[in-house]
Amino acid sequence: MNITYRPFYFNSDEDCGRLAEWSNDPALKHLINRFPSQEACAKEFTPDHYRSMGRNPPLKGTSKRFMIQLDDVPVGHARLDLNTH
Repeated sequence: MNITYRPFYFNSDEDCGRLAEWSNDPALKHLINRFPSQEACAKEFTPDHYRSMGRNPPLKGTSKRFMIQLDDVPVGHARLDLNTH
């Protein structure tokens, strides 16, 4: 087994589609801390949602997103927030 990571590509249909699929998976959705209520958890994510994040990065701070791969197969996503202070 070989675990690697690579940049997450916001302009990639494959990356954005996979992240939308994972974000909408009922078995995983409750693990994502951006869903503080049942109403918020009901939100459906699309690949366009993630593409727009790449076009409109946060104004403050720096973050990097990575696709985690196992034997070159994407198995997860990570966001690394860097403190610029």
